[in-house]
Amino acid sequence: MKYLKLFESFSSIEDLVQDARDICLELNDNNIETKCYYNHPFVSNSKLQSGFITIGMERTEFEDDDMGYGLAGILEWHEVEEVVDRLIYYFESNGWHLSSIMMDGDNLINPKEWIETLRKKVSYTFSGLTINFTQR
Repeated sequence: MKYLKLFESFSSIEDLVQDARDICLELNDNNIETKCYYNHPFVSNSKLQSGFITIGMERTEFEDDDMGYGLAGILEWHEVEEVVDRLIYYFESNGWHLSSIMMDGDNLINPKEWIETLRKKVSYTFSGLTINFTQR
């Protein structure tokens, strides 16, 4: 019986990840690469850390820097805002919690407050966005 419970929860996590990929499809059509995957539970400092789902976003186009090196393309908040909102709504309605957002490698403290701040800006650019959800 214990095995069946584990299999059920794993199956639903796979469904959540696939649904997140589907939600992100429109970004892929606009040259924004998305990655959605589950990070299995792990041990850190002798404590079991719960698994989490990660969604990453970055521009697939590169800009020429006039020195022969390509620079990662820039994302604008308004390009990803609706998808981020749908992801948060979807995961929260399925019992998951927005645990963190990283923008250009910086962990944004109080991610929902940051989202509200970004909504008020006329334009905000960054090179990459990572969102993590944990089970409640």
